[in-house]
Amino acid sequence: MSDIRVLFVGDSLHEEFQLALQWLGKHANLEVVFDLQSARKHLETNGGLEDLLVLGATRPGQFSVEDIDALRNASPLLRIVAILGSWCEGELRSGQPWPGVFRTYWHQWPARLALEFKAFLQGSCPQWGDAVTTTPTEQLLQRENFHRKNTLRLVVIRAEDWETVGALQDACQQAGYATACWVDGEPPRVTGAHVFLWDLADPERVTRNQVQEYLRVFHPTPIIVLASFPRHQTVQRLTAAGISGVVSKPFLLHDVQWLLEQSGIEAERGTVARQRNKLPCS
Repeated sequence: MSDIRVLFVGDSLHEEFQLALQWLGKHANLEVVFDLQSARKHLETNGGLEDLLVLGATRPGQFSVEDIDALRNASPLLRIVAILGSWCEGELRSGQPWPGVFRTYWHQWPARLALEFKAFLQGSCPQWGDAVTTTPTEQLLQRENFHRKNTLRLVVIRAEDWETVGALQDACQQAGYATACWVDGEPPRVTGAHVFLWDLADPERVTRNQVQEYLRVFHPTPIIVLASFPRHQTVQRLTAAGISGVVSKPFLLHDVQWLLEQSGIEAERGTVARQRNKLPCS
């Protein structure tokens, strides 16, 4: 648990918010309230000590611009992040998104926020700390700054067309990874791959047997899939079949990079654990 004080406002039992709440419970001092009235009372009682307020929105219009203004009146320096459910995916086009609120969909957490928490703890300004007048475009331009890493690790890329493979190859190589690409025919004969990155044109057509076959061929390499706006049931089905992570399309480069790094950390922990289990007893 860190020194970041977070107030979550919304339905804490909603299935799409469970990953975010579990992550926040591990990485922040978390308080949870159900509605805006309780949130305003909490802010006024605690003197605005929270570093961050997280709004869990299950549908467009659940919280209005006036509601956001009321929260800021209760705590003028408060910064707000929104976790959005699947029903909110068209809000930027047809709704009234809140000004000055950092937005992330439920399936983008914690890739979008983990680095921001780290920046805050290191004394840098996280993305939620930008001015409330900052536009989404300005936020994107400000954060799109990647540094090549000399990882010398291999990523196997699977997609149904060479255009998608090329785009994913560029994303991986910007992060310093070597790549082996696969569109059709037999899978590449590689060993020791860091991650198997699999673009799904239609997640609903993927079977458990197909996932199990890839897990067998590339064992012990973890599999990360890319899927367009995945539903909660889709993510559950894929992870139950053995998928390590799901990235939503459209994605930012650092979404993929963060998951690649996390998969590598988990793989290395697994290797260490297996080696320890092989040690003779003293």
